[in-house]
Amino acid sequence: VTAVGATTFHDGNLNVESVPSGMAEGGFAWNVSRPAYQNKAVEEFWKTVKHIPKGKYNKNGRGIPDVAALGDEMVIVINGEKFPGVGGTALSAPIFAAIVSRLNNIRLSNGKPALGPLNEILYAHPEMFYDVTIGKSPTWAAQKGWDPCTGLGTPNYEAMAKVISALN
Repeated sequence: VTAVGATTFHDGNLNVESVPSGMAEGGFAWNVSRPAYQNKAVEEFWKTVKHIPKGKYNKNGRGIPDVAALGDEMVIVINGEKFPGVGGTALSAPIFAAIVSRLNNIRLSNGKPALGPLNEILYAHPEMFYDVTIGKSPTWAAQKGWDPCTGLGTPNYEAMAKVISALN
């Protein structure tokens, strides 16, 4: 499972994303140990985090989210009717899923199998993401590299397509 967080355009700038204020956040699972593919990214987070919140968290738990996508103040259309102001992971997760679908289409068009489990590939290629370093959730702040607000960051489709196309 790939956990997807949400971002917003920072101060209305369509070229910069940040953590939306007041939205739910990620963190560390209590009941699920951190998978090996996350070790490098999450251990680097713990080395560089500037603010560790008071309270309980499982430093060795699975880090959530893995990635993020735009998920704030969007307009969706259902049966021709517009619904403005939609946001959250209910918006960002399908956006990320659509990107993965396009990546699978590239692979299938080239006679390769669909991707299957993604997370090991995502963590092995953080260059496929735009790192989100602005903003904070109620508990954590975005920072360089993986963080519990936006994971590895938001998808850079061109970089993802290049990496995914090169995989066997």
